[in-house]
Amino acid sequence: SRSQYGAVFVHSRYGKVPGTLSLKSIFNELPASSNRKSPPNPDIIVSFNFDENAVTAANKEVPGTEYESAQGNRGMHGSFSPRDVHNTLIASGPDFRQGFSDSNPTGNVDIAPTVAHLLGVKMPDAQGRILHEALQHEYKKAQYQVETKTENSSLVKDLPLCDVLDVSCASPVIGSYQFGLQQKILTDKQSKQSYVYLDQAKAIRHE
Repeated sequence: SRSQYGAVFVHSRYGKVPGTLSLKSIFNELPASSNRKSPPNPDIIVSFNFDENAVTAANKEVPGTEYESAQGNRGMHGSFSPRDVHNTLIASGPDFRQGFSDSNPTGNVDIAPTVAHLLGVKMPDAQGRILHEALQHEYKKAQYQVETKTENSSLVKDLPLCDVLDVSCASPVIGSYQFGLQQKILTDKQSKQSYVYLDQAKAIRHE
C-alpha cells in the first residue's frame, strides 16, 4: 500500500503470497538440507522504492535515489535500484587488462574464483565464475551470451495506496501493486554453464 516500499520477498514456506516473490529468487534462502551454522533465514525482506531517473545535487551524470524511511526521506545504504546493485570493482596488476571496462554482468561472487584462478588454486564448488574477459592472456577465449529475464510477482488489485507523506494513510486511493525482478543471465559459450545476476527489482503501482 505504501509507495515508499518497493519489492517484497518472503520465505517459500509461506507459499505464494500475493504481490511477493520467494527469497529463493534472490538467493537468500538456505536449502532445508543445509547444515550451515548461521542465523536462520528471514521471513521477509523488503526493499525501499527508488526513482532511477531522479537527479540530486544537480548531478545529471549520476541519476537515481531511493526512499530511506516511512517519512519519505531520501538516500540510504542501498536498495534494489540499479544504481545500488551495479557496484564498481577495480582490479589492477600484471594479470589484468589495462584500461578495460567490463560490460558483462559480474558480482561479488566472482571475486574468489577469479583470485583463486590467478593463484593456481582450485575452487570446483564456487558459485561464481572466473572473469576471463578481464585477464590479460585469456580474454580472447572468453565468449559469452547475455540475456535479460524478468520475474513478476502476482498483481494485487483493489489495494489502498498511501502517499509517502500520509503516514497514517488517512486518504488512500484504490489501485494495484506489482513488482518485477530483473536478472541478467550470462552463459559461457564454451562450457555452456550459466550464471544468474540480480539486476534490479522495481515496484509498479497504478491508481
